[in-house]
Amino acid sequence: MATVVKGMVTGGSLGDVNLNQDFDLEGDEPDSVSNDNIEEPSNDNIKEPSNENSSKTRSNRKIRRGVNENNPCNQISEQLKEIAVSLKALKQDPDVAELYEVVMKTEGFDEEMLAIAFDYLVQEEKLGRSFMAKNANLRKIWLENFFAKNDGQALK
Repeated sequence: MATVVKGMVTGGSLGDVNLNQDFDLEGDEPDSVSNDNIEEPSNDNIKEPSNENSSKTRSNRKIRRGVNENNPCNQISEQLKEIAVSLKALKQDPDVAELYEVVMKTEGFDEEMLAIAFDYLVQEEKLGRSFMAKNANLRKIWLENFFAKNDGQALK
């Protein structure tokens, strides 16, 4: 009987070993295993590694699994997705405390008028973000225009 020792990395054969010979497992004979019993491999049995076949067979071996709604992993995944969406929405909203500070420190207006403008900017998120991006002079101009347009409605 002969066994071919095959290298896992290269896929090449290292040699044939004749297993028909008796081996001394006790170790009494110093040369019980010799190189005489090793045969050189024939080129017929050597296979060259091929990346083309392995990539094609791997793609065919992919297992498609249906989505099981009762699967705990899917439920956790959905919950994490909802948390991520909520966090993203929070980041997009203007910081209300910072907006309050910026509006209230604007000089030239009484506190009640500034509170009305603040409430409006909180309701209109895009305008609130725009207001925060402006410098102090442009903020004051925006507030003047806001109170001029809403003079009768803003104070009621």
